[in-house]
Amino acid sequence: MKIESTVADLIPAAEHIKARAIIWFYQLLSLLSLRSIQRIGTVLGRLLWVSRSRMTKTTVTNLRLCFPELSATEIDSLAQKSLIETGKTIVETGACWNWSLEKCRSVILSIEGETLFAERCKSERGLILLMPHLSTWEMLHPILTAHTHFTAMYKPPKIRPLDSWMQAVRNRASATMVPANRKGVSELMKTLKAGGCIVVLPDQEPERESGTFAPFFGVETLTMTLVHGLAIKTGAQLLEVNAKRLPNGEGFDVVFRDANAVNTEDARASLTAMNAVIEEAVREIPEQYQWEYKRFKRRPEGKAHFY
Repeated sequence: MKIESTVADLIPAAEHIKARAIIWFYQLLSLLSLRSIQRIGTVLGRLLWVSRSRMTKTTVTNLRLCFPELSATEIDSLAQKSLIETGKTIVETGACWNWSLEKCRSVILSIEGETLFAERCKSERGLILLMPHLSTWEMLHPILTAHTHFTAMYKPPKIRPLDSWMQAVRNRASATMVPANRKGVSELMKTLKAGGCIVVLPDQEPERESGTFAPFFGVETLTMTLVHGLAIKTGAQLLEVNAKRLPNGEGFDVVFRDANAVNTEDARASLTAMNAVIEEAVREIPEQYQWEYKRFKRRPEGKAHFY
């Protein structure tokens, strides 16, 4: 019992040390210029590529599925670029968590569709923002909070002591974070019924009972039904938003797109429309999408697995 107790005591201590190391590393990064931060991300991405890690293999598999028209050489080239961009996202995210909202806003060079976003924020119907895993989406917070308070679902990190720090960082951006469970869904519904704004990352694979298969890049993909359900029950409007990373540390261009086609009674039509909106954004900057995620892990019954 004493040995078990000692081990149990050491686990939280180890987590705290790891959390402090990560926070310290990100705080150091935040002192650098965006260009320097991206150079570090480039090195990280190249290491991921040459290591032929699980991330590399998943990236190549996903690109082969979504871009069957590309040759093996073209796939490898795009995969390498993608991992470099993912490396940049990893380090940029930690840095911007330590930046002031004003500094985050300073690296946004242009905003397409901001007027549309502002108008829909003022509507009493509520607004669902679809934010796919493109580039560094955390950079979008100052743009969103300039117009509205928003509510988003939140899954605590595996390193538990990081949770309070990440919550504090996001709360400073006039955001309410709710758990990714039934209680959280209830809070999202409440926000929309009050005419508020919620943010959803729509390209995460849901649990089997919380999703339906719909096409994404021509592949039948388990897609969350959450957005469809919220839109139908509340009559909320929808927009897709993403930040495009510019070369040489110049900054980001933000784009808001109409996504009201998602608000339709037919569930498959709604999910197909949502995936189409995401696909359109991804095709514009495919190297900045996070292809290392096993998006096609669950398959329709009787279909072969990809991973």
